[in-house]
Amino acid sequence: MGALRLLQWAAAMAVAAVTAVGAQGAQLGERDFHYGDTVTLAGTLSVEERSTARNAADRVYLLALDAPMTVIGDPMNAFNTGTVHGVIEIQLTRSARISFRDLVDRRVRATGELFPRRSAHHHTPVLMMVSKIEALDS
Repeated sequence: MGALRLLQWAAAMAVAAVTAVGAQGAQLGERDFHYGDTVTLAGTLSVEERSTARNAADRVYLLALDAPMTVIGDPMNAFNTGTVHGVIEIQLTRSARISFRDLVDRRVRATGELFPRRSAHHHTPVLMMVSKIEALDS
């Protein structure tokens, strides 16, 4: 029984060490992010009409990224377990006080929190709740 407890303890310590390294973001690449991270991304803003599974029309603001990114899931979180590689487009969401209308078809820099698709109104695997957005061109 002592050897089994020692083995269980060693396994628990290994899991804790891996979890701690992941939480600190060790060895993340320049374009690797986690859900919940607040990031600043650049790209071209567009707007499209897209349909939901129930044929409702959504006006969707999309940011075509300048470079692909990876968003790393958390296997311990029920809402964002999956990692998404090669993300080149994200849907932007906003609070009522931020407007995207004058920025469509322009290069922009958007800052906000990344989160995964959760509903039929989310049209890309990764979305951003925008806290700030600005034009990069004049």
